[in-house]
Amino acid sequence: MSSRFALGAVWLLTGVCGRAAAFVVSPGLPAAPGMQPQLHPTQRWSGPGPSSSRQQGPILLAKGFGDDKGRSKPATKRNKDNKMAKIKTKTPAASAPCPCFSGNPYGDCCKPFHDGEKSAQPVQVMRARYAAYACNMPQFIMKTTHPDHEDFGKPGWRDSILVFCNNYKFTGLEVGQPEEDQDTPDKVYVYFTAMMAGAKVGGAVSFDERSVFVLTDDGEWLYRAPDANYKESVNVISKRKYNAAAKTDRPSGFSAR
Repeated sequence: MSSRFALGAVWLLTGVCGRAAAFVVSPGLPAAPGMQPQLHPTQRWSGPGPSSSRQQGPILLAKGFGDDKGRSKPATKRNKDNKMAKIKTKTPAASAPCPCFSGNPYGDCCKPFHDGEKSAQPVQVMRARYAAYACNMPQFIMKTTHPDHEDFGKPGWRDSILVFCNNYKFTGLEVGQPEEDQDTPDKVYVYFTAMMAGAKVGGAVSFDERSVFVLTDDGEWLYRAPDANYKESVNVISKRKYNAAAKTDRPSGFSAR
């Protein structure tokens, strides 16, 4: 997740998607923007014992479906630019399943939002942000992030998103119904659970968040932050147990890279 990837962010994350959707990074791995990494003292763990990421050292949470907090190895500007240039956008065919796991074709789901053809409602923004993380689309993540988000405008924000996108495979998303704020009509809460897989976490990770979306004067819904009153949960699955479940209960598209 502040990139439920706002997803709202992940930071799925997010949605995909700063202080955003809770997500786990092992030591040395930068988190994604809209997925802002930070130590989280109140996380609830349900992962396996010795194999869980609690045993791997400090856990970074990314909210909102992040930036590099200095844990990455130093690199020259030229090497960094070359690395970023190699991370290409992965645009699905219009007829392919949408990366947001809605079950609809990409052309009828998130593509119009990615192309800027129409405005999205909060749940659609959430899904489109998650899909943007899966497709290496940092500009969309940045475009749908509210200026009040703590990552907004930070140096290296775009590169931070790209690194995160490149290190993970986005393998599942479930989004709840939006909830309107009782006191603020231009604020909506969206709950989501996002799943990711990647070698650097040694298996799979799922996390949930209640994201805050705010309606701007221009009529655009933007991801602002995770709901501070909601306690996220993180589940880390060891690579061994993850692979053992491959033939039984792995969600569609849920495969480790």
